[in-house]
Amino acid sequence: MQTDEVSWQDIDKVRYYSFGYAAFLLIRIPTHPFWVVKTRLQMQLEPAAPHAVPASLHSMRSLKMPVRASHRLNADLVYDGTFDAFKKMSRHEGIRSLFKGFGVGCVGILAMQLDNTVLEVSRHELMRLQTDSLVLSGFDFLCNSAAGALAALVSHTVSVPVEVLAQKQMMSRRKDGSYSATPPLMRVVKETWRKEGWRGFYRGFGASLLVHAPYNSVWWAAYIHFKSQLAQRMPAQGKGWRMAQEATAGGLAGVLAVYLTNPFDVVKTRMQLSEGQHRSSDFLSILRKLVRTEGLTSLLKGVEARALVSVQSSIMFVTAYELVKRMSKK
Repeated sequence: MQTDEVSWQDIDKVRYYSFGYAAFLLIRIPTHPFWVVKTRLQMQLEPAAPHAVPASLHSMRSLKMPVRASHRLNADLVYDGTFDAFKKMSRHEGIRSLFKGFGVGCVGILAMQLDNTVLEVSRHELMRLQTDSLVLSGFDFLCNSAAGALAALVSHTVSVPVEVLAQKQMMSRRKDGSYSATPPLMRVVKETWRKEGWRGFYRGFGASLLVHAPYNSVWWAAYIHFKSQLAQRMPAQGKGWRMAQEATAGGLAGVLAVYLTNPFDVVKTRMQLSEGQHRSSDFLSILRKLVRTEGLTSLLKGVEARALVSVQSSIMFVTAYELVKRMSKK
């Protein structure tokens, strides 16, 4: 670890949690619309596609939803990629549609703080064990990776119910298939409880963990590695330069983690929002059906929106996170 890094023992916890919540709330505002768009894109169905590997993994075109008699959807409800979704949602549903689920999503900040707490404590303990062990010596990357995965596991007890409820608000439809105004949170809670009980709030828990544990693991290990490499190759010349290094390391870590975990994120979203005859709790069966009916490109649905969210939020997160730690130093 770098000598200027603030350790968990040096942090005033009251200031840390107070400053942290305020900072992460500010991050939530510009990134939430991308979460809404990502969810819409991942839930958008498309006709069967060839099984060939796409020429460009960055292609997010041809996201077409088959017209069903029950919904009679028109072209305004079919999104041809990330920016088309932004344009159509703003035009037909209003700017407020991009903030569906924002209120309950803010509760997720508590999960973020829980994640950070577990990460810092586990990193401290693993590094202490590493110092005392010849076997673990030199395995900083693995220690940071393990701490990130453990943090995701614990924080998911809070984040999954929040995500399920927020996504239900984002995807609320009228009988004609068009998107409706955001339903009240308590109505969504009651309907979820009535239909599925407590299990409904943890739908897709395993799939979500399969996304976020690797994501957290890759992100934290990559971030700390990139930050260390940047500090060695381009020593910081003041606070501004150090913050630029942290932001760059965070952005790079975000891109890497997103592309490695996006297929799992698509399946997780389908699991959390599928209903009726399309409902399934089997991760592998949904994955196989997705590839069979919609092609391999379906595994990259929403990847552009998710990458934009990840880079944007990673840069803002590490800037705020490191700043909050320094401000909270005893």
